Formats: sequence, structure tokens, C-alpha cells
Amino acid sequence: MSLVHQGDFVEAISRYQDLLAPEELDNDIDESHYRAWINALLLFGDKTQANTLLEQRTALLKKYQPEAEKRLLTITAASMFSKLLNGNPQGAIDDYVQLPTTIRREGPEAGNLFLLLGDASRQLNNVPNAEYAYQLALLNTGNHHSKVTILLHYAGLLYETRGSQKAIELLSQLDDFNPDVQPEVLPIYFNDRALAFAFYGRLLIDKAKANPTLRRDTATKALKLYEEAMKSLKKLPRTTMFQGTSLAVTLEAARAFEDMGYREQALALYELLDGFLGNQKPNNPLFARAFWEVKFRQSQLQKEDKSIQAHLAMSRVNAFTNTIPADSPLLFAPKAELAWKLIDIGETKTARNLLFNIFDTYNQHIDAFGTCDNGLDSLYANNLLKALTPSELVFIADEVLQRLLMANSQGRNIWQSRNCRMALYTIMDAMEKFQHLFPVESHPAERAKLDSINVLAAQLHRYSPMAHSLAIRKLKRDTQTLPYGSMINRLLSIGEEQHRLRVQLRDSMTTQGQSAQADELAKAIERLTEEHQLLLIKVQKQYPNAVIPTLPAPAHPASIMENLADDEAAILWAVDDYGSKAIVITKQRVQSVALPIDLADMDKLVNDIRLTLDQPDIRSPIDIRPFAMEPAFQLYKEVFAPLIPLLKDKQRLYLLPDGPLSKLPFQVLPMALPEKPVNSALDFINYRTVAWLGDQFQMNYQPSLNNLYDQLIAQKSGKTSASSHPLAYAGFGNPVMPNNEESAIVDQLFSSTSNRINKVRQSLQSSFNFMGDSALENLSRLAPLPKTEQQLHAIGEILGEDDYIYTGRAATLQQLEQLPLEKFETLVFATHGLTAGKDMPEPGLVMTPNGNDFTSAILDSSTIAGLNLNADRVVLSACNTAELGQDNGLASLSTAFFQAGAKSLLVSHWSTEQSATTELMVSVFQHIKQYPEQGLTPALRHAAQTMRDHDKNSFHAHPMFWAPFVAIGQDQ
Repeated sequence: MSLVHQGDFVEAISRYQDLLAPEELDNDIDESHYRAWINALLLFGDKTQANTLLEQRTALLKKYQPEAEKRLLTITAASMFSKLLNGNPQGAIDDYVQLPTTIRREGPEAGNLFLLLGDASRQLNNVPNAEYAYQLALLNTGNHHSKVTILLHYAGLLYETRGSQKAIELLSQLDDFNPDVQPEVLPIYFNDRALAFAFYGRLLIDKAKANPTLRRDTATKALKLYEEAMKSLKKLPRTTMFQGTSLAVTLEAARAFEDMGYREQALALYELLDGFLGNQKPNNPLFARAFWEVKFRQSQLQKEDKSIQAHLAMSRVNAFTNTIPADSPLLFAPKAELAWKLIDIGETKTARNLLFNIFDTYNQHIDAFGTCDNGLDSLYANNLLKALTPSELVFIADEVLQRLLMANSQGRNIWQSRNCRMALYTIMDAMEKFQHLFPVESHPAERAKLDSINVLAAQLHRYSPMAHSLAIRKLKRDTQTLPYGSMINRLLSIGEEQHRLRVQLRDSMTTQGQSAQADELAKAIERLTEEHQLLLIKVQKQYPNAVIPTLPAPAHPASIMENLADDEAAILWAVDDYGSKAIVITKQRVQSVALPIDLADMDKLVNDIRLTLDQPDIRSPIDIRPFAMEPAFQLYKEVFAPLIPLLKDKQRLYLLPDGPLSKLPFQVLPMALPEKPVNSALDFINYRTVAWLGDQFQMNYQPSLNNLYDQLIAQKSGKTSASSHPLAYAGFGNPVMPNNEESAIVDQLFSSTSNRINKVRQSLQSSFNFMGDSALENLSRLAPLPKTEQQLHAIGEILGEDDYIYTGRAATLQQLEQLPLEKFETLVFATHGLTAGKDMPEPGLVMTPNGNDFTSAILDSSTIAGLNLNADRVVLSACNTAELGQDNGLASLSTAFFQAGAKSLLVSHWSTEQSATTELMVSVFQHIKQYPEQGLTPALRHAAQTMRDHDKNSFHAHPMFWAPFVAIGQDQ
């Protein structure tokens, strides 16, 4: 086995042929040897013998079940690896699914399976399943070697889909790692360890570059990580298998030292690489590109003549074009750096032509693959105004954006690409910096174009996997009853398949060695395109009036501006690893503002504040921790105070938060530190004198600008309800869980391991009763919510409807689905909430299960999106129902309810205490009953202020009681 890990495949294959008997079940021979033999054959290129051996071992091991179940897991991993190596991720997943259901999927053997399952799901762009599989792999890993590999793969997924901060948090587990592994796997361990530490270091370097205040400490840690990576490289065998890793990590380390200004260390590594590459065969494409890369970097650091640097930059581009396809995304950065060197030596015209060529290729790749090349941010980071005019740059940004909008309308999940998210943020950043060049008064047309680009880019940037998934499902659901519904569903499926294949095709263009695979992928895409065209013709011929559904386009800022009142404003936040921005839209103008806070600092402030708001562990008022006033005021200064000058005379705000800001209601931010201190529960009455932001503005939250546009149009026309509602109200609450501690929700794909996910806190039954979120396996231990029954009946009494209240054993999903939901004006769910997490891909609400069938207890986002609602308002009186997704304001329960047809929502941000919630909800509905034209936002604001300032229980002045809820969506 050690020969395989060292890359000596020929010798390994020869020895295995002599020692192993694939037709026999020898309990003295570990099945991992057969897996290693198969892997050696695959990596050596003998696919036929590898497949024969796989089939032989699989048939034998299935024959000896269940005694050989662990062996079967091991050989299935080999089969999945084979499928992945041959570009067949769906085949790898099929291998897993076809395993006998009686096999326990736990332990190190299962860990390997879950790792490969994560890789396969990732290749298919199934992000939730990939993330879930990697988490299960970590839970089942048996050694440091496996854990390092899993962390490396999982961090890559997080970096692509959820940003560098999440990847950094995951990779921080490497800080405590020691090489406690078996000698025969040391080479693979140190290979992956070097890659993981280098990746971790690069993420920290990028973070330091984005935030100069973090530069010293972050850079110091990053450089230490690179030193650890270099130590791992020294322990690798000097074989061809590991040369690529050694080269890539050393080059990456040199660039890191260069970026952080450590010139001597960078030069030393470049000289080391120069010596190594000079002794290699010149016909190796990887070495040829690296050779000129090193020469160019050395020239820059040594400050050689600019003409020499330009010559080396040209040689580097030639090395790339000679070894990879001419339109490969890997050429983006070399061409861009060549352009800057040409500008330095006065060849501006040539540089301009090259830059336009770069942008043309960039746009072609979006058209062809539905994803973005890396490097648009670094290109704009240079002073493009040296070569291009501001008007040209706005035009270029618009060209890129239009293609991204087209890709989005076709269902291509561009937001799943980190490069595309970075491109969108880069466009927003450029437009914000160009605002002063195009004043509204003197350049109205140019400024309108700039504002349009900025707002449209911000909306695309906020998109998410959950939003995309729900939108596609809604399109399919809306057309399923039509006579041509099945054809529409196939058209949508073709688009999803094409996007997956296009991403694989783009990846295959990075090397010439994958030209055969690229040809097969191109043919598959062509076949799907032909099928799509023929199906379109068929639909249009048979059903001339048929409307082909597409995903909704982002709202144009002009449509929002013309429908806003003079005292209204809409605010979008865009938060990412690269920075934070807010865009303020009023009737008169659009203004983008760069915020002086990065993602990590924002996340810390929000979490510090939430620790004093979400307090489910308290047993009496005296235990309540005072509100985190100083962090809240700091957050106000960073994310809202810079916008105040733009909000003069504004009373009503439509808010679209992003990132960590989605986890906190803005009404709890103080506009100044209070004069009277609050040190304990005895001082909570002093909260009544604080200048809360919620008192300054009436704040309504929106899931999207499209939703806001619909609301503004409805308000203008006086039609705020689409139709009459025969029934006033239905409520569900206080679900009953069977007392069975061994019961657990399981995912269909990962059926035997989800009950091993880390447990979360249970709701405490005490003088304070909280409706807390729960992990799936804790459903059987959820506390009852008796006071929610009082709440539901009190609301029914106010609204004059109590025939449709279902509590206890009646509060089932089956009962919900049997109701004519489209006829109800108000729906209330007073139950536990489940946030998305390790064992819960989607957020959901808890219902009473049918017997011990816990699968019937979850009303999740997908199920909600499939409901047929027409309610003016839906109240989610449970915890964490407003936490709008894990990292994006659209990936949430809220989105699902809007997809289902709800007009507005009342949702909570943290665990809510039952008595206070009941009091708050009753007050809200009393106000709605008295002032039906005002909607949820004024009613909630009035109820919160009343509780805070006038409640007989002075501790209710603490924001944890009066501020958990926010109103989202249409409001009048």
C-alpha cells in the first residue's frame, strides 16, 4: 500500500497481482489493499483491469453479507473513486445509493464513502448534499490523515459557496493537528496537509489585504502556515506523483511572501523554484508555465527594467497559450498583468486592445459556461483609468452584468460561483467609486446607467442556493397542471443539466490532457441544446399561447424610485468577504455607500448582541443578562450611521439586510449610548429612555426588491389584497412529541448516521418557557408549549374565527395540507422552529408527528413552498424564523412562504418567551383589528413600544422581550 501512496504504481500493481486473490474472501487480508490495487490501476491508466477487479470484488462481498459489510463499504469507495476519476459523479452517487440498506454507514470506512459522496455532489452542484456529506465524513473519520483530506475538500466547497470566512473557520481545526498517522499513509497525509495549510494561508492573506487593520497579525499567522506547508513538502517522496503539489505550494508560498512585502523570503523561494525548474524537461506543460511565472515574479521583485518585465510577461502569456487552450480561464491573470506592463512602457494602445480582448473572453465564458473566470477583482483593483475612460469601464461592467442576468434568467446558478459573486461585488465597488464622476445634475443619463448597474448587481449578489432551488420548484409547480406542464419541467431540467456540464467543461479547459473529456462534454451539451430547441418548437406548435416560464429578473431601480413616496427609502446591504456596502434608494436618487466594517467584525458584533437577546437558559428575571449596548451602538455607527445623511425627512424604510445583518432586527440598535447605566435586571427600566433606531424610523423588511415593487404598486392602486378571503384565520401550535428518546429524523440518503450529529440545547421548562430551536434528533425531547394555545385562541377571539385552531395532537402536517389554505386571510404557527444546520439542510417548523414517524413532523422550506396560500399575513410565532438563512437573506423560511403566496410575514429572530410572545401577539392583532389599513409593521411597532415603555413587568423593557419580531413583505 505504501508503494501506491508514494506513486510507484507499476511496482504496486505487480506485487498486488502476486499477493492477492480477488476471487477469494480472505479475512487475513484487509480490503483496503484491494482498494489500493484498484486505485493504482486507475491512476496508472488501466481502467479495464480496474473495472474487472471492482466487479469481481463487489459481487463476492455482496454474496457474504452481512459479515463482509465493512469490506463492501471499502470496495464501494474504490468504485466511487473510479467514477469520479472518469467524470461520472452521478455514477458515484448511484454506487452509494445501491448499497444494501442493512449496512451501517458509520466508522472510518463510511467516512471515506461520505468524502467521495461530497465530492460527487459538489461536481453536480448539489451544495446542500455535498456539505452534509462532508460533515458526516468528519464525524466518521478515524485518523488525522482522513480529517485533513476532508477539511481540504470541505473548505474548498465553503470557499466557493459561502465565502472565505466560513472556510477559515473550518480550517482553523488544522491549528491543533499533529501527524499521528500510520507510516504507509504519511506521503498522502503530508501532500494534503501541505495543500490545506497553503489554502488556509492564502485565505488569511486575502483577508489581511482586504482589511489593513488586520494585516500584521493575520499575515504573521498566514506566513507561519506557509512554513508548515513547506515542512510537509520536505517529507514527500521525490516522485512524479507529488511534484505538482510541491511546485504549486512553493509557488503559492512565494507569492504570499511577496504580497505581504517579505521580499527576501519571496526571492529565496523563487530562486529555489528557478533551480528546480531549470533541471526539468521543457516539454512538461506545468513546468513550462511555472518557469516563466517564476522568471516574471523575480523580475518584478528585483525591479528590473520595465521593458524586461514586459518581455517576461509576454513570455509567460506565450507559455500559457502554448500549453492550454487559447481561451482558457487560466490566461486571464497573465494577460491582465501583461497589460499593466505594456502601460508602464508606454504601449497604451496595445494594452487597451489586450484589455478589451480579456473582457470579451470573460463575457464569452459566461455565455458558454454560465460561470465566471477568476481575476476581475484584481483587474479592477489596478488603475484601469490609465488605459480606459470611466464611460468605457461603465460600459464594460454593464456588458458583464447583462450576461450574468441572462445566465440567471436561464436558471444557471451563477451565485454558486465565488468568482461570480466576486465579480458582482467588484462591479458594485467600481460603480460606487465612479459616482462622483457622474453627478445626477450634470450627467443624468450616465448616472442612471451607473445606478442601474449597481442595484441590479446587488440583487444578483444577494441570491442564494435556497432561493434558486425554491424558485425552480415554484416554476415547476405553477406549470404542472397545464397540458404542457411535463414539457416545461423537462425544459427546466435541461437547463440544470446543461449548467452542470458547462461547469465541468470549463474546468476541463485548464489542461490540454483533458481534451477527450472536453469533447464528450461539449457533445452532451450540444445534444441537450438540440433537445431543448425541439421541445420549444413542439410546445409553441401545439400550444401557441403557451408562456415559457423563466426566473424573475431583478427589479430595475427606476421602477422602485418612481413608486416610492417622498418620505420613504429602500436600503440594500451587500456583505461579503471583500467588503460591505449599502445602497440607499429614494424617490430622488440612488447612492451607494462603502461601510467601514468587514465581515468578520460585523459577525462578531452581531453575535455579541445576540448573546444578550437569545437567552433560553434563564430561570427567572434576575438571571437575565443586560443588553449588549456598546456592541449594538458600535454596529449602528458602522452599518447605519453613514446612511443617516441620505435619510433626511424619511419616516418609512424598506430594509433588505444581508450577511450577519440578517440575524438581527435593526430596531434594537441605539443611536446613542444611554445616560443611565444598566448593570442588572433591576435597571432594565432604564431601557425606556434609550434612543432606539426603531423609534426614529418605521422599518419594514423585504425579501427582494421585486417584492417591494409589487407592494408599492399595490399601495398606489389601493389594491393591497389580491382577493377576498372567505375565512379569517387558522392557527397551529403546541405540537406533541412522542416520548421516545431513540427516535430521530434521518435523511433518506444518509440514513444511519444523522442520529450521531452533535446535540444542541433543550428548552428549559421553568418560570420562563422558551420556544427554542432544536436539532433533528432532539425532536422527541422538545418541551411542550402550552401557552401558545392561549395565544392562538386569543387571536381567534380578536379576529372572530376559532373553528380552525389546531393544537396538540391535532397540529399535524396532514391536517394543514387538508385545509383550503388559499381561503385564509391570516395563518399563525405557534411552534418550535428549526434552523438549517448540520443535520437540517433547510429550516423548518415542528408539527405533531404521526405516531413515531418523525419524518411527518417537519414543515420544511420545500414543503412550505409547495403550499397554495393567499394569506395577507402569516405569523411564525417560533424562534429563529427570521434568521434569513445561514449566510444570505433569501435562503429562509420567509422565502418559502412568499413563494407559496403569502403577502406578509411576522417572524422572530431568537428564542421567544411564551408569556411575552402571547402578550405581544395579542397586542399586534388588536391593533390590526382596530386599524386594518395599517398592516403589520405599524401594529408590531406599536405593540413593541407599548410592552417596552408601559408594561407592568419592567423587565419586559429588555429588548429580548419586545424586539424579537420583524414584519416582512407587503404591509398594507
